[in-house]
Amino acid sequence: MRIIVHRGSNQIGGTIIELKTKNNRIIFDVGQVLPDIDDAEKVEISERPIVSGLFKGEKKGIDAVFISHGHGDHIGLLPFVNDDIPVFMGEKTVNIYNRISRFVGEDVNIKPKGFLRHEEPIVIGDFKIIPFLVDHSAYDSYSFIIYGDDKCVVYTGDIREHGKKAVLTKLFRDKLPKKV
Repeated sequence: MRIIVHRGSNQIGGTIIELKTKNNRIIFDVGQVLPDIDDAEKVEISERPIVSGLFKGEKKGIDAVFISHGHGDHIGLLPFVNDDIPVFMGEKTVNIYNRISRFVGEDVNIKPKGFLRHEEPIVIGDFKIIPFLVDHSAYDSYSFIIYGDDKCVVYTGDIREHGKKAVLTKLFRDKLPKKV
């Protein structure tokens, strides 16, 4: 399994992470880069990184996209993702995102292929993805344990341990395999 960090290693937010096996490619989060805190007027859609087969106007080359939570630095580029790519995210996240889009003048109506459910595995080709509800300031946030090519990878999205659902993050940590 290969891990490709398209964006998110040199800044906070704007995360786009790809996991790839010989047969399959999946993406975790498609975020916008956070705005410049020194220039509050400068709020624009961030440039899309080159991720072959991910965005509209390209032939589909990604098998699925998983969204950890509804903050813009994790979901902000979702309207630009190729419509043929199945998207998986929390049901409450979809509801919140679609309702908020009306208030900010966007014509967005995300219809995911499936909803993330706590500890219910999703199989995409060579991958088995297990979502875990975790504590974060965004309602309906998930972290993931991912298996593929006899390896295990963990993608946390954003988590914390001091909110109302802190116990969920602790439970997720307790479920982590010994060899990640």
